[in-house]
Amino acid sequence: RIVGLSATLPNYADVAAFLRVNPETGLFYFDSSFRPVPLQQQYIGITEPNPMKRLTALNQVAYEKALSSVAEGNQVMIFVHARNDCFRTARAIMDFAIQEDKLSMFETTEHKLHEAGTRDIQKSRNKQIQELWEGGFSTHHAGMLRSDRNLVERLFSQGLIKVLVCTATLAWGVNLPAHTVIIKGTQIYDAEKGGFM
Repeated sequence: RIVGLSATLPNYADVAAFLRVNPETGLFYFDSSFRPVPLQQQYIGITEPNPMKRLTALNQVAYEKALSSVAEGNQVMIFVHARNDCFRTARAIMDFAIQEDKLSMFETTEHKLHEAGTRDIQKSRNKQIQELWEGGFSTHHAGMLRSDRNLVERLFSQGLIKVLVCTATLAWGVNLPAHTVIIKGTQIYDAEKGGFM
């Protein structure tokens, strides 16, 4: 019997113990050396104590990384920790692009499927994805209608969305062609403590 695990499950040893697999003969762990494309990780620390300035700095760094990746012809996913931060982040990055006159680098109007994508977006009642569409941006989170989430996933897979800002719900079981993944911030909301930790 063969059991395959997703790369998003780091506790492979626990699963093997639960399944009573002999770790010497029946457990196989494939590290990054098996990847066809090498994985690079980069950490950028922002130590700004003022929350508003820290948020602006986070958005600025996300914009710069997204711009450099899109300039190379790649797509970008930006993970945020709250649903309401999806649109705010996408809008902030789009605004940076407008200020620097670089929005054309994110737009996908030349794509052969852009017209069909525009028709599909116009059918949606989600004003946020409609507002972000022409810039080549979109959002994805559990608070959206399933039909809108499916639409965004399809348009991103087709290359019609250059930057997708999403929550961790998209990380589970969806295989999308993102070359660059940005995790914006390390603070998450702890309901028991009533604040971000």
